[in-house]
Amino acid sequence: MKTQLTIENIESRLKELTVTGDPKIMGTPFYVTAINNSSKPFFGEFDSTTFELIKNTSLLPTPHIIEGTYNSTASVAELNYKIKPIWFGHLWLTFFPIIVVFIINWTILKNPTFFPTVERIIFNALGLLMFSPLLIVNFLKKKMGRDFVHEFKIGEH
Repeated sequence: MKTQLTIENIESRLKELTVTGDPKIMGTPFYVTAINNSSKPFFGEFDSTTFELIKNTSLLPTPHIIEGTYNSTASVAELNYKIKPIWFGHLWLTFFPIIVVFIINWTILKNPTFFPTVERIIFNALGLLMFSPLLIVNFLKKKMGRDFVHEFKIGEH
């Protein structure tokens, strides 16, 4: 995709907007940080032609990575990218709630006299709330893509 920036501008923006680190680790539930003091919007790695970026956040890491390349053709710079899921983070968000709901219901069915109907409904409702991060992450993925397009002036001619 064409951008208004030159190759030098793309490289300087990557340096200016990115905290250096492995983005595949940050997009999983194993990335633990108490406070993220950096105001840079992206976290990742890049070199002279490729980049891998993720949203820089301490809360709700997005299990999606912006992966791409950039180069110069004729008088215009091209920046090609795609947003891909990070394998483990995506599986964790998808299957962890299913496993928890299954364990809750298995425990309830194993001890039916210990859990009356009202408690069963409450436990299942709380278990279903565990699926809400899927919706939140989908929204954050779209926002990360919009922020990337805005920061690197893609398609704004």
